Amino acid sequence: MQQDNKNMKEKLSQLALLTKIRGHMKRAVSNHRARKAAQAQTQAESNAQAAAEATQEIMTRRGGFNDVTGEVNEDQQRRETYDGPNDVTGSEEKEEEGGYSKLFPRAPPVQAAGGSPRETQKVELINELHARIGLPQIGHLRKFEPLTRDPMADGKQEELQAELEAAKNEADQLRAAMQEMEQCLQLAAQHQKQRTIKLEQQKVQEFAQVHDELERVREELESERQCRAVALCICEPCHVCEFNVLSGICDYIYRPGLDLSDGSSLAVDQPLLTPTDWFLTEEEITASRGGSPRSGMATYTTGNDVETYSVTKEYFDAVFEDLTTTKEGDRVMMSAWTTDKVPLQPDVDNGSKSQFLDVVVGVIERGGSFKALVWTNKMEALPNIAVRNDMNAIPASSETGEKPLFIFDDRVTSPTASHHQKNIIIASANSTGENDQPVAYVGGIDITSDRWDTPYHNVSAIRDAAGVNSDYDGWLDAHVRIHGPAAKDVATNFLARWNSDYLPTQGLIDDLVNYENPPYSDLAPLNYVSSTTNSSLGHQNVQIVRTFSCKYKHYKEFAPYGEKSLFQARIKALKNAKNYIYIEDQYFILVPELLDVILEVMPTIQRLIVIVEPPSTGLKITGYEKYLFDMVAPIQQLYPNKFQLYTTKSVRNLYIHTKIVVIDDVYLSVGSANWNRRSMTSDSELDANIIDDLTMGSPDGITVLKAARDFRIRKFHEMTGLSYEELDALTFIDAANQLDVAAADNSTIIETFQVEKHTYFAAYTNIIREAADPDDVCDAS
Repeated sequence: MQQDNKNMKEKLSQLALLTKIRGHMKRAVSNHRARKAAQAQTQAESNAQAAAEATQEIMTRRGGFNDVTGEVNEDQQRRETYDGPNDVTGSEEKEEEGGYSKLFPRAPPVQAAGGSPRETQKVELINELHARIGLPQIGHLRKFEPLTRDPMADGKQEELQAELEAAKNEADQLRAAMQEMEQCLQLAAQHQKQRTIKLEQQKVQEFAQVHDELERVREELESERQCRAVALCICEPCHVCEFNVLSGICDYIYRPGLDLSDGSSLAVDQPLLTPTDWFLTEEEITASRGGSPRSGMATYTTGNDVETYSVTKEYFDAVFEDLTTTKEGDRVMMSAWTTDKVPLQPDVDNGSKSQFLDVVVGVIERGGSFKALVWTNKMEALPNIAVRNDMNAIPASSETGEKPLFIFDDRVTSPTASHHQKNIIIASANSTGENDQPVAYVGGIDITSDRWDTPYHNVSAIRDAAGVNSDYDGWLDAHVRIHGPAAKDVATNFLARWNSDYLPTQGLIDDLVNYENPPYSDLAPLNYVSSTTNSSLGHQNVQIVRTFSCKYKHYKEFAPYGEKSLFQARIKALKNAKNYIYIEDQYFILVPELLDVILEVMPTIQRLIVIVEPPSTGLKITGYEKYLFDMVAPIQQLYPNKFQLYTTKSVRNLYIHTKIVVIDDVYLSVGSANWNRRSMTSDSELDANIIDDLTMGSPDGITVLKAARDFRIRKFHEMTGLSYEELDALTFIDAANQLDVAAADNSTIIETFQVEKHTYFAAYTNIIREAADPDDVCDAS
């Protein structure tokens, strides 16, 4: 490239010199031509003047004959017509001739061949004139040849013509040189542009390499620093504190933005209370769906009667009550991640009456219908296939001919993706009441083993006796029951999946693992005359939000470009936080957008409280321990005293499966979505976001909403063991501090959770993460 640039510069210099030389030559030729023309003009004028004077003198002496034109003037004409003596031969003429000869020597007489005496006389006169001005003699009269013609003019004209031709050739060569120079300049400009682009690209690459190298060095230094702290065995966690050799104590690692406040000094702000402050607008929902409007579902609904279940026993009791009281024509629809033949009330009958399939039989016998749509869960294949076989074998109703139907659904983006929605809908076949509304359950609980438990998590004996226990001795989870127009939105979601033109389990693998479905037909839409947006049944506003992958191309009827309303709703709600955020989640791993929002609000809120399940060995293999660290560490490093992180005591062998977010005792979100990328972008999920119309005062001196505060207090009761009344009387910051007390108390279920950075984290690439926790992002175009 450098040699090319050098050659180009030399060629441009040569072209510039050539152009300069040709300019000088062009000016020299122009000046030479101008001088020649001036000389020729001067000579011509001199010759013309001499010829004119001689002609005039001859005319005077010859009596008026115009030697130049050969014409006869009036006096001459009179002489030719005069009958008297001939003036030409008279004595007066001789005298004149004698005088003229003295002035102008006469050329020898010439007789014009075949000419008249008059023509001979004219020739003689012309020859006399030619002799004077230096022109050749003529033998006869040629009127077409001017007497003033310069015989040298032909040579000069040819010389000038030759010079003109040379000048034209030189001009053509100059134009060709200019064109060549322009082409060279254009080529040079193109090369310079390409070189500039290449240099910019090299700069970007070099900058990225330097940035990566600096980041690697920074990470190595940070790792070394942490390893030194760990080696001293006194500073934990290593990513938050370090050992100070000079002072001999552990101290926080200083970082820009480090905030050591525990939040107690911050004033409690009045939170936002209206639904529109928290819920997505219709335009925001459409944007979350790639520009495709969401049909058949409300933006949000009002007047719902919502019951919240902070423990699983409450949920199973409510489902048992609703399913055992169905009437003829009632429709039951269930979507699930997994299922099993478990009792709904093991504390009442050990499963002799409340076993799940027995409850389904009761629905059919009373003239209702039951439809189940369950993911093809490879990890839970045996219990799911067993339930499918038994449910589809239940006899048809003797009155309606209706049979239950269990369908496997594998319509997801990849083998590791899943259908994670966990809903039950109970609706009337035909409803004419203006305030009649269906019921829908939304949350994180599947009807399967291990789930049923109480808030005290001390009923292992009952769980063992009823066959509930599988891998754990207790279960933390949450669900809600919605009676109102929001339940119609949940039903619409189920019907859209069931009625999709693209049928599930059509592959060979489905046949091999016994996931083949029986024939089935579309289901009719709900038949209610009541409003789809409001009712007077309750006081809760509800927005149903979902996740469907934008990469899956067979959701064309209900999510042609996917849906991320759940993700966007969570971001919007977190940004509204003014006092606290409470998160109880199965994973709480890195979702960069959610981490950014939390870091944005941390300076102004009192506390962030997270209760999370530690990654199992199987999840550690897929990198979940690293992803958990990546989510937790940045918050702890800047806000170590505002961030409270807990899990359950390992000796209790409990499992945290909850998927909830509570903010400011105002906003409550309950559903199936975990705090990970796949639930935000890939797996099918459904959450209910709830804003109550019922307000109440809190010990903090602010107005909050009853539903969210009641749910949060019940969760704190589960974690701390304090009574509802005790917690109800505490300010939020005092109640949050009780979690620290409980973590140090062996009688409670929680303990402080520490995350650590391990060297093996470096082995997890983006490819591995994409398989374990996909982030489905699609081009907006």
